[in-house]
Amino acid sequence: MNRTIRWVALAAGALALAWWLWPRSAPRAAGAGASAASGSPASAGGGASASDAPAARHVPVAAQPPPSRVVIDEVTLDRTEACEGEEILVSVFAHAEDPADDDHLHAVIDGVPGMSVPLVARRRSPDSPPPQVIVFGRGETRVTADVPPFTVRDCPAPRTLAIVYRLALNTNAEFEFEARIDAGAAAPFVAVEYEWDFGDGTSVTTTEPRAVHDYGQRPQVSVYSNQIVQVTARAAGGDAVIGRKTILFHNPQYANLEFAGVVTLVVELTPRFPTISDGQVVQGVRLWHHRPDPVRITRVRARRNSSVPGSEPVVTEVPVESVLGTTSIPPSGLDVRLTLDVAADPEVFSIDYLLDGVSAEGYPVESIFSVMKPPTPTVDAHVRVEDPAMVERILLAQQLLGKDLVTEDELLALQRQGAFEGFKPVADDPEPKLPPVYQP
Repeated sequence: MNRTIRWVALAAGALALAWWLWPRSAPRAAGAGASAASGSPASAGGGASASDAPAARHVPVAAQPPPSRVVIDEVTLDRTEACEGEEILVSVFAHAEDPADDDHLHAVIDGVPGMSVPLVARRRSPDSPPPQVIVFGRGETRVTADVPPFTVRDCPAPRTLAIVYRLALNTNAEFEFEARIDAGAAAPFVAVEYEWDFGDGTSVTTTEPRAVHDYGQRPQVSVYSNQIVQVTARAAGGDAVIGRKTILFHNPQYANLEFAGVVTLVVELTPRFPTISDGQVVQGVRLWHHRPDPVRITRVRARRNSSVPGSEPVVTEVPVESVLGTTSIPPSGLDVRLTLDVAADPEVFSIDYLLDGVSAEGYPVESIFSVMKPPTPTVDAHVRVEDPAMVERILLAQQLLGKDLVTEDELLALQRQGAFEGFKPVADDPEPKLPPVYQP
């Protein structure tokens, strides 16, 4: 049978998510660096709670002393015995012999990145080596140690909770978390609420096993930092099961200042995806930084990229205030509205804005961000959906959202809201429910 197949395009999924509007900081080549000394060993916990202005002071690589030795002070366990499958929190405390190198410390515990990691208790053969901790310092320095011994008890498979997460599309540090419960050998467990602790002083209680949290405002006082996310799922009778997850962050704003002496503006999309109206692509952007005082932008260049094969980008100088509305960006941030006139510039598919400036301390300031024409779904540029159940979900999402094109992100959001609960796709040929073939 000649089936009509809907060319359903997840316009902001896959291709479009990468190309609609992608914020880019100005990455610099990594290398060794020195920072102001904290004078205390590196903590196994989350990010620092002091001022979020980086204390890094850039020193040219050639002028830097050799990296100092890393010393492990202690490796601790939050308990020394557990049933197989239960978690034991392993934490490492370490310092660099030169305190100026403490801000480079980061660790891997039994293959999992983080200075504090929930390790799942598993039986090991007698000849297997113990789990290992590796702490890395500046340059190529590192030191290893064994995880202290613990006992894995004989007991029925325990009830466990695993946290899975993903970085939300078109964000710098907004994470979507999901709690997944395994009842093990225990009685069935039905959670009525979930208490989330994100490790940075914020928490939330939800009635569903999902939560969203943004770490974009985390302090950047070291090259790496980590947070432990904990969720407690509670049943109506008071029973609870707890799960934990460690997230390791690389802090690019601090690293750029540490390695290259450059202040890099943080770029956040507000909202995460552009709107299209009257032939214009419109996108809000928020620019901010970690310095204690406003930075001054002295130069803006616009790089227009053509969709015509073989065409070279055209770079022009533009007045700073015509793009930003001002020349000063405070630490609290600045909201900017970007537009791309598709009707006036039909051959331009994106505009990159390259910013240069100077901080109050004299550091150079850089940032790059782009606004891009959303790709038009065609037979050659699309995500082809043939699964009947997915096709019906997309059709239902189109009705609920009043849109011809829906994104993967929107499908996930509708699923989290319960829009597909009770949804049962038809088992027979779905052709009668499909719209005509997409015509660009």
